[in-house]
Amino acid sequence: MGRKALLTRGLVALLAEFTVFAALLFVPAKTVLWPAGWVFLVIFFGLGLALVLWLARDDPELLAERLASPLQRGQPLWDKVFWLPSACSSSPG
Repeated sequence: MGRKALLTRGLVALLAEFTVFAALLFVPAKTVLWPAGWVFLVIFFGLGLALVLWLARDDPELLAERLASPLQRGQPLWDKVFWLPSACSSSPG
């Protein structure tokens, strides 16, 4: 995958995550007028954006790996068994 396509894919993934996080923060709060929520989003996704841009420039192979599915062919069974509970326990909300 080319660098530009990889960067686009990373930015789309980051935007999708931003949308989910914003909904999880502001829907229960019933307002978008919550400065702490915006500060969190700016810091968290500002750093995420910096990371995507840096990896796209300096290590596109690592960015491709980070954007890949966590379940892959040839992966040991234990990794697949361990992945689901750890993903569920670390999800926001």
